[in-house]
Amino acid sequence: MEKQFVKMRICTLLILLIFISSCTGRENKGAAGDAQIIKSQGTSPYSSIHKSMRDKAGNLWFCTGGEGVYRYNGQSFTNFTTSDGLCSNNVGSILEDKTGNLWFGTDDGICLYDGKTFKKLPLPTENSNGLTPVRRSNNHLTSKKDVWCIFEDKSGKIWFGSTEGAYCFDPSGSPTDSKSFSHYLCNDSIRDKSVLTIMQDKNANLWFGTANGVYRYDGKQFTAFDLNVGVCQNGTGTILEDKTGNIWFATRGKGVARYDGNSITFLTEKDGLKTKSITSIFKDKHSNLWFSSERHGVCRYDGKTFTTLGAKEFSNCYINAILEDKIGNIWLASESTDEQNHEEGGLWRYDGKTLKNFTTKDGLCNNAVHSMAEDKLGNLWVGTKNTGLCRFDGKAFTDYSDKKSKDIRSIFEDHAGNLWLGTNGDGLCRYSATNGNGKTTTYYCINEGLAGADVRCIAEDKDGNLWVGTNNGVSKFDGKHFTNFTTKNGLSDNAIWSILIDKTGTVWVGTHEGVCRYNPSATPIGSKTFARFDIPAANQNDFSRAVTGMRIVWDIKEDKAGNIWFATNGSGVYRYDGKTLTNISEKDGLCSNFVNCILEDKKGALWFATQHAGVCRYDPTTEHSPAAKSFKTFTYKEGLSGTEIWTMTEDKTGNIWFSARGNMCRYDGKSFTNFPGNTEEH
Repeated sequence: MEKQFVKMRICTLLILLIFISSCTGRENKGAAGDAQIIKSQGTSPYSSIHKSMRDKAGNLWFCTGGEGVYRYNGQSFTNFTTSDGLCSNNVGSILEDKTGNLWFGTDDGICLYDGKTFKKLPLPTENSNGLTPVRRSNNHLTSKKDVWCIFEDKSGKIWFGSTEGAYCFDPSGSPTDSKSFSHYLCNDSIRDKSVLTIMQDKNANLWFGTANGVYRYDGKQFTAFDLNVGVCQNGTGTILEDKTGNIWFATRGKGVARYDGNSITFLTEKDGLKTKSITSIFKDKHSNLWFSSERHGVCRYDGKTFTTLGAKEFSNCYINAILEDKIGNIWLASESTDEQNHEEGGLWRYDGKTLKNFTTKDGLCNNAVHSMAEDKLGNLWVGTKNTGLCRFDGKAFTDYSDKKSKDIRSIFEDHAGNLWLGTNGDGLCRYSATNGNGKTTTYYCINEGLAGADVRCIAEDKDGNLWVGTNNGVSKFDGKHFTNFTTKNGLSDNAIWSILIDKTGTVWVGTHEGVCRYNPSATPIGSKTFARFDIPAANQNDFSRAVTGMRIVWDIKEDKAGNIWFATNGSGVYRYDGKTLTNISEKDGLCSNFVNCILEDKKGALWFATQHAGVCRYDPTTEHSPAAKSFKTFTYKEGLSGTEIWTMTEDKTGNIWFSARGNMCRYDGKSFTNFPGNTEEH
């Protein structure tokens, strides 16, 4: 929900350009303790390391969504991106063939790496020209060049599952010659051409799992098996052959399907499964089958009965991957089904008797785990959201993640002159320009006690405590320790968007579900410290936003007269004078009811930044004068460079600065001066 909103929320202070270089960049060394992968492409914190593999030489390879691929040779990391010849930095699949070449499937086709150079391979042109958008079942846009999976069959042919069917490379030809590739499952009679997984059985038949069923290829012709449902979009591991030769399919809503050579049987709850939504199948060393699910844990099938593990533990989690280590432990990679909840999920180990959970509290770099790989020494490598990477040696985690955040969404200067940077995914960063020991940046995240990794707003009270609004509650930081407040302490929701500490010391918090307040000096310390302050819900909702909610309060400000103002998501603004709550909306002259930010200038005028309609300047002194206009709207017509405004600030000379969707604007009281960014994302 927040993914696109994040980039629009970044504060547009010019000083950021000065010190941000101090928060980025790191040597790409590999010794434990200082080894870190370096994020050089500015990817979103929602990107992940979603595929991991160990090659024949013992190198580990990590495929990412946006940062290309990383190779770890036991001493150092090497990052390969488009600047090195990779055809795209979004890499979703990897294969090492029998000759040692590496094949990468991306959202822009296939790359071959021979150990020295990358080659982008020319697929047949009839179905791979351009990046024509296609809508997946999960409502995301993809392209005709997406490659979901790669498989090498027993004869040495390389198969690629793509959005436009399956491609096959014949090793007798040249990979740079498009004639060496054949195209299958691409005719108009196939309802969905997306091939999500490929498997070969003992009889050398190839099986192709698609979004609308399964196909078997015997080397001459295809046979369709209409399941009336597609296999799960989890790539490899959704079609599997058991020791007796049965073929199993993980489906998106009908449980697991078993084909015995004659007919297909669906196994569901009545057979011992806890759910019909199966995400992957895994076969362990003892030939037991493991079925992962959404919210219902895993089921182990020994050929006769199903045994469920972790139904309670995984009730709010997805299982993304299963791995068996050298000593027989089963590892489960999981993440919370709630994007706002960073506490659940993590890594799970099953030793044959008990399940043990490892999370950020144990040193895991992120609780949203997407991939795993075991190295030749038996260490487990874990890839997570926010392009996180850590190694578990059986006792402790070593974090190899790039902790230098490139996604800043809030900036705050405390009374001592420290700058505090609220990041999206990396917690809170303190920048101390005058620090005597030479260390200018210090990061505080979940491991240090911060409530959540996404920091959206920061305020300071009269005692010097910082109050930090995160995606998982509010944290108060006294310089040494964090005290966290969540729904258990009276907050109406843990997704925090705004914080104000008023002149009386009262803490006001804007959440996804309305406003709460807390007076530390008057409220006894206990479980319920925050109390709800009722702001009426909007009667309309703007679904063009990346984040929606009828009770969201994006900003809270106090004016010089002591009034508290609330910027809402659909109801305009509310003013609270200590007794009465007054609504000001479009009917009163406000340019939009979707208000993102509030600013009171030195002259006492109030400015309201809106989602679609520019900014409004409001003069409270004319509110009760019928002949006077209280509002003046500024849009493109007046010189504002955009109508989607997320933040405003006034400088010492009285200029008002606005962030305007890829640009900055300065208003000197008479006219606007625009400072355009390179792209809309800046």
